[in-house]
Amino acid sequence: MHNAFDIRAVLRQLPVRIESAVAYSDRLLLGTATGALLMYRVVEPTKDRPLSISLVETKKAFARKALEHLDVIKEAGVLVCLADGLVTLYDLHSLSGATPLSNTRGANLVAVHTAVDHIDGIPTLVSKLAVHAKRKLVVLEWRDAEFYKSLEYSAAEKITAMQFASANLLVVSTAREFLTLQLAQNQWDDLFPADTASLRTVAAGSHPVVGINGGGGPDTAASPQPAGTSGGGSMWGSWGIGLSGSSADVKTIIARMPGEKLLLCHEDIGVFINSAGKLCRQEHADPTLFDRVPTGITHTSS
Repeated sequence: MHNAFDIRAVLRQLPVRIESAVAYSDRLLLGTATGALLMYRVVEPTKDRPLSISLVETKKAFARKALEHLDVIKEAGVLVCLADGLVTLYDLHSLSGATPLSNTRGANLVAVHTAVDHIDGIPTLVSKLAVHAKRKLVVLEWRDAEFYKSLEYSAAEKITAMQFASANLLVVSTAREFLTLQLAQNQWDDLFPADTASLRTVAAGSHPVVGINGGGGPDTAASPQPAGTSGGGSMWGSWGIGLSGSSADVKTIIARMPGEKLLLCHEDIGVFINSAGKLCRQEHADPTLFDRVPTGITHTSS
């Protein structure tokens, strides 16, 4: 068993319960159960100085209820907040200018993606936000930091996890299976059932066991963290963020990995797929087994 990382608590005995977190640049934003938003500044460690974190700002009444999920679209200057089943967008720099997305009522999942796309032969920075709300997916798009359009897609079943594999391909899981949605064609395709037996079958071979504080290689870590935790383009090259939490309700995870890959996990087993939604059989011939069910997965790079 390989343990690639040490876990260090950077904040202790906070007066409120933390429900979500996102990191970008040298900032760490924490969403609380009371709806308050806490902003911290993080200074990376050096040989002569340990990692330090200091409170920069507190927004006590940022939301009426718990901030369930935070995410950042840094390229568009947008902070994404999910609270009380509704997604609201804020200006990332001022943390003001709330824009509620009324067509996301009942939302429970959020995913973001940014990449350079060639549109009519011109390199364009495209950012997308996907929101699962009841039996539909709402996808918003920005081009070169300017809002471009919003589209809706129907979903036959409740989605339990989702992540972008590429700008035009969403990978989702339901209670029964993993699927992909090709956004340009509005086409759903089955991947494989979302159960441990099926994952063992599709990625048959030997089964390396990964410690819960380590991952399938030096750049992967599994840590106890709630679904509202996100990396958000952090500059902390050798650091991942995590929050303590219960794994009782967490069974399926779709996590972004280096090299434009996703790690699809159900309970204690995971398989890698590429940006086209295909199994990475050459690079990852074997499934990854965790020694206990992870509640969240992130990766870092040094």
